[in-house]
Amino acid sequence: MLVYIVSFPLILWFMVYMILRKITPKSINSFKLACDAGVILWFYACSILLEAIVGV
Repeated sequence: MLVYIVSFPLILWFMVYMILRKITPKSINSFKLACDAGVILWFYACSILLEAIVGV
């Protein structure tokens, strides 16, 4: 279960990166945009992970 909680945001981040890489022009750094979007995914994963560990 913990493997899925950790790997799911990573897979989503990679998908967001690939989509941004395809749709953004070359002048915009798609890696920076994907990292900014990835922060939200990692915060969500940390909250789910804490809930799974503590059991509240």
